[in-house]
Amino acid sequence: QNLQNITLQGLRVNLEKTAYLASMRYRQALFGEQHPYGRTQSEEAIAELTTTDAHAHYAGYIRNRPFTVILAGSFADEAIGAVNEFLGSIPVDNTQPVLPEVVNQYRPSQHTLLFEKPDSLQSSIRLGCRLFTRHHPDYFRFLVMNEVLGGYFGSRLMKNIREEKGLTYGISSSLVTFQQAGYFVVGTDVKRTNTQQTLDEIRKEIRALQTTPLPADELQTVKNFMAGEFAGSLNTAFEVADRQKIVLLENLPLDFFERYIAQIHTTTADDIMEMATTYLNIDELIEVVVGGN
Repeated sequence: QNLQNITLQGLRVNLEKTAYLASMRYRQALFGEQHPYGRTQSEEAIAELTTTDAHAHYAGYIRNRPFTVILAGSFADEAIGAVNEFLGSIPVDNTQPVLPEVVNQYRPSQHTLLFEKPDSLQSSIRLGCRLFTRHHPDYFRFLVMNEVLGGYFGSRLMKNIREEKGLTYGISSSLVTFQQAGYFVVGTDVKRTNTQQTLDEIRKEIRALQTTPLPADELQTVKNFMAGEFAGSLNTAFEVADRQKIVLLENLPLDFFERYIAQIHTTTADDIMEMATTYLNIDELIEVVVGGN
């Protein structure tokens, strides 16, 4: 009961935030409300949960399910042996059902969605499209294109919309990947009177990447930033373990992250134009605004 009340209160607070609502509505627009990646919490569903439901979920999907132990760091043979002895003795039931593959044929019926929030002084914008997983051959090249557009503080979206025009405190783009799907999104919060201008400027920056080759110095700056950021993300054993967890859970090649920096550095200006043109069709992008314009 206490956990339900805490969860309900947290959800009610979030439902008053335009940023939360925009992200929720955006995923629903991309995948559909019935798809696991588009589904979200509701007050009704939380209130209806029972202790029996929690026990049944644990028994069906967690207890005695096959698992993998990831160790990162320097370990003596005795420590590894102890892990194998104690965790390896846990009984595993391989006959339990595996989660089915998610097949999604959903296609959005609308590309522009406005959710009015009259009492809000700002609008939250989400713009993008469905994309691929880390297995896709264009994954690394798209990452570089995304970084140029809105992946770091020196990106084109930040320079234009934040620094030059002062329309927002922050704007970013990202490639979000799950096990069976992914999506691209540009996100920002602006004064509601600046909503349409911001959307126009985002599209202008995408068109620029599609039509004008990236200057060599800008591309090199982005590559250096990405390589440095990646190296800095492996400073602790926990970070190394997290990388390996992604490789295992998503069934990626074992050298996936070892190839990261090399893949980044081989990306060309022509690749940037190709990625923007191939995947960011201006007329097909899903636009979600919560607030007003």
